[in-house]
Amino acid sequence: MNKNIQFDPNKLIKQGKTKNVYQSSDGNIVLEFTDRVTGNAASGEIDPGGNDRLGELKGKSALAYNMAVYYFRLLQQHNLPTHFIDACDERRLFLVRPSRMFGNGVEWIYRGVASGSFVRRYGMYIKEGAPILPYMEVSFKDDERGDPFVTPQALQLLGIMPQQAYDACVQLCSNVFALVSSNMLSLGLALWDMKIELGLDAEGRIMVIDEISPDCMRVYHGKKKVSGSELGEFFGF
Repeated sequence: MNKNIQFDPNKLIKQGKTKNVYQSSDGNIVLEFTDRVTGNAASGEIDPGGNDRLGELKGKSALAYNMAVYYFRLLQQHNLPTHFIDACDERRLFLVRPSRMFGNGVEWIYRGVASGSFVRRYGMYIKEGAPILPYMEVSFKDDERGDPFVTPQALQLLGIMPQQAYDACVQLCSNVFALVSSNMLSLGLALWDMKIELGLDAEGRIMVIDEISPDCMRVYHGKKKVSGSELGEFFGF
């Protein structure tokens, strides 16, 4: 772990929903994990496909940071591309490569079990907990419009990404979900769905960005949904 990640705390690039973003002295980006949360994480409700609502949960930053380090290192071990470079445990900092988003931001929700907003939309046809083929939903990051879903055709029409890039994103998300799901299964957990964010590096290569944390997934232990704080106990965080 790198204890010498250097940045000027007065030069805040962005205050995101769950993290602060700074420019590092070496030209990369520093992510500082905070106790801010999205969704109903403070009450244990996590919906990767739902609209974000902000709150605060004491101790959340440590859990999110530890899980993000754990999973980004796991992705690296399996040669899956990410923006992750290094981390500082003492300060809960991520050093990452700069990335650019598709458009103003696109989110990928990968589902293996029907739940949450998926059932609220399609409950006439499917029940909560029903297994579904691995299924991808794509939405814009646009709070004002409720993070609207977008089709591959619309992504092409709007000039955000061609079909080839879309197919590559779907394949990467599928690989990430399979790896995280398999790892969860080894802990006696079932990953029902997760939100993945992708971006492009300086050479235009697609990579996993942002974080992989309890805020981004729905997990069950047997028939019981596991809250964010409970999830950390399975990992020893």
